[in-house]
Amino acid sequence: VCNMYPKRYPYGKCQIKTKTGAIVHFCSTQCLFAFMGKQALYIERRIDPLLIWVVDRNSGMWISGRTAFYVIGSKKVLGPMGFEALPFNSQGEAEVFAAAYGGRTCLFSEITIRKVVPGWKYSN
Repeated sequence: VCNMYPKRYPYGKCQIKTKTGAIVHFCSTQCLFAFMGKQALYIERRIDPLLIWVVDRNSGMWISGRTAFYVIGSKKVLGPMGFEALPFNSQGEAEVFAAAYGGRTCLFSEITIRKVVPGWKYSN
């Protein structure tokens, strides 16, 4: 999405494993949700995610992106691309983080790129 290298951002990186077994890498959740919102801008054929992996903000371990709890809207803690959906393995950890650093907690199903980045516009 942005041509940055995910390896350089250990707490931002995320992945999609497709039903065909391909792995798509991202440097940040911002890029992941931008991609999920409008795949046609980035690839020729739409992919169907089988698994989505994100890195837990506290432990640095891979967790399921679909079951993670996210903090969006923090202006005190930014990721590789600026505003991010910061993933946590538990709702309690996400709520503690949001109370300390701002933002609100939400589920994967509630997130869009426009909720992550206020005023987001796709470039054509």
